[in-house]
Amino acid sequence: MGMAPTVQIEGGAADRALGNAAACSLHTAPPASAEEPPSASAGSSKSKPRTTRSKRNSCKAKVAKPKKVSKRSPTIRCTPNLIVSAVKILTDGQKNIIKQLGFGEVLKLSINALETRNLPMFLLDNTSAFSLVIEVGTQGGLKITPHAVHCVLGIPIGGRDPPVFSYAQRREELLKLKELLGVRKKKKITYDVLYERIKLKGEDELTIRCFILIVFNRLLFPTTATYITGRDAAWTSDLGNLPNVDCCKVLVDDLRDAIVAWKSKKLAGGTLSISSYTLFYIVIHRPVLSLFFFCFNQRT
Repeated sequence: MGMAPTVQIEGGAADRALGNAAACSLHTAPPASAEEPPSASAGSSKSKPRTTRSKRNSCKAKVAKPKKVSKRSPTIRCTPNLIVSAVKILTDGQKNIIKQLGFGEVLKLSINALETRNLPMFLLDNTSAFSLVIEVGTQGGLKITPHAVHCVLGIPIGGRDPPVFSYAQRREELLKLKELLGVRKKKKITYDVLYERIKLKGEDELTIRCFILIVFNRLLFPTTATYITGRDAAWTSDLGNLPNVDCCKVLVDDLRDAIVAWKSKKLAGGTLSISSYTLFYIVIHRPVLSLFFFCFNQRT
């Protein structure tokens, strides 16, 4: 039986042959698969085109109602019960020193907690940050002044503004305070640290400063922080100068900042927090409401 003749194709001719074969394979339609759904024309004229699951899900996603955002109560850090607890362990000697610094009225505090957030929220909503007038009643409202704050709280109303501290200075004062209290640099100064120092019954400056720190951080100028801040450390770095500082004016200025922050966050839909303004729940609490009105009328 004779051998089949071998066909030899030159290099150029071979390349052209392969190119033609590739072109044919690109333009030739693949055979129909048995799994492919029939076209709309192949079925009955009344049959509807099939909708894939992904399309159905996308349609549902378009008409899905937005989820309701749950309303959370605003964060609040004003905790007068901690001041009441600290007062209970003070000795008579410690109380006398605190009175000399101008914070004797704080020792009489008897309110353990804020009964509701509604009143502080109402006051924030209805107080002008520009005029600091609480818009209640029909007589022009109540104007928040340093004198009214002093009448109710009895904190120092000296003639000097507090010294201004830069961020670096506040941080430095905080580190100094940590060193004095034996707290490591990376740790926080908590209420428990200050409370334990007061329990030692010392009448030294650092022990008295621990009580003033609690008053500033938890009553007069509370923030969302649960620990002593650089501002607290800086403001209490010179206890001897505190009686000369107009703490009432500082509080009023802090209230103004709290009002601005509250209204801007509420407008932007951010997380709400009630800071120093909660103190005025105590200020206008029923036992002292008449005194507040008296002081207000005396100055107008």
